[in-house]
Amino acid sequence: MSKNNIGVLMMIKNEEKSIRISLESTKKYFNTIIILDTGSTDNTINIIKQFCKENNQKLYLKETSFKSFPESRNDAIEFAETVKDIDFLVMMDAGDEFQTEKSKSEIYKIINEIPKNIKYGIVAQKWLHKNDVDIHCDI
Repeated sequence: MSKNNIGVLMMIKNEEKSIRISLESTKKYFNTIIILDTGSTDNTINIIKQFCKENNQKLYLKETSFKSFPESRNDAIEFAETVKDIDFLVMMDAGDEFQTEKSKSEIYKIINEIPKNIKYGIVAQKWLHKNDVDIHCDI
């Protein structure tokens, strides 16, 4: 389908209540999950490991301590850059959902059209009003 592999990158800590939402939303589009855990003490890591195993997703996991948000986010990106079998990243937080009306092949076609020397991201936010405001990022 594609010569490029897209990995999902998340920086997390104690996300056992919301991590499954994010993983469920990505499983039919992406087969590589990259996690920087900044000190979870709950069941988050076990949930991720089990989910990836059940859904045949590659998991790259690094456990470290939290520094500051910018430093830890940079650590996550640097860790993702060590993963040799991915070419692009989708950055998400635990609880985020990957939503799109496009098929997997359409997403990969869009990604494949990005020149290799250009690095950028695409983020579109859709605000929904319920009891609280939800943010959804769509491709």
